[in-house]
Amino acid sequence: MKIRTWSAVGCMLLMAELAAGAGELSTLATSLEDAHYARDSEALETLADSLTAIDSAGARYFEAYAHFRLGELADDNKKAAKKHFNTCIKILKDEVKANPEDAEAQGLLGTCFGSSTVFYMLRAATRGAASDKALKIAQENAPENPRVLMHSGISLFYRPGAFGGDKAKALEQFAAATDQFAAAGNAGQSAEPTWGEPEAWAYVARARAALDQPDAARAAYRRALELRPDYALAAEELAGLGDPAAD
Repeated sequence: MKIRTWSAVGCMLLMAELAAGAGELSTLATSLEDAHYARDSEALETLADSLTAIDSAGARYFEAYAHFRLGELADDNKKAAKKHFNTCIKILKDEVKANPEDAEAQGLLGTCFGSSTVFYMLRAATRGAASDKALKIAQENAPENPRVLMHSGISLFYRPGAFGGDKAKALEQFAAATDQFAAAGNAGQSAEPTWGEPEAWAYVARARAALDQPDAARAAYRRALELRPDYALAAEELAGLGDPAAD
């Protein structure tokens, strides 16, 4: 699969477009997704930097989202991953302090807190509790929001069983998220968060694989790739399952 890469000229053109003020956040939201699916850290860094110049709560959310994605991509660099997850947390803590009922911000904050626990052996429980608090608020304010459902599933999926983790319950949350995404339809470009449907299907696949359901996992990965053919990680994980369709 051909992975899209970003040239320095391309990034400069994007920043010039943003400076012009036409559809700033919707353009950024689309560009963030393109960079995420292509696993392009350089583009994500550039986009995160450009967002700092925009004075709005929406910009802060997408800036935090960019750092969340950078943290995910830095799985082979613990120092960098820790930095990005903590930046995500710092930005969103300020946002939810001003607007505690913002379910989108609370959900992403919960996932960034949860993702950061692996870097804090002595404070993992504290950060886990902070994640639970943020996710609970998100669920109370938007129980049918597909991203909130996915954030809840991520917590259940990665949390150790001794601390409440449950792959089967995580699958229920991921499946519910895909249902809500389907009900919402394709929102297209928006300054509001619309990301997540391909990820929800990829998480369904991961949960199915963890529950020893490889055929169902393959089908879920294929659905994620139907939605985003450039979803590099989903393609790699599907190939790792020995996709019969590739034979």
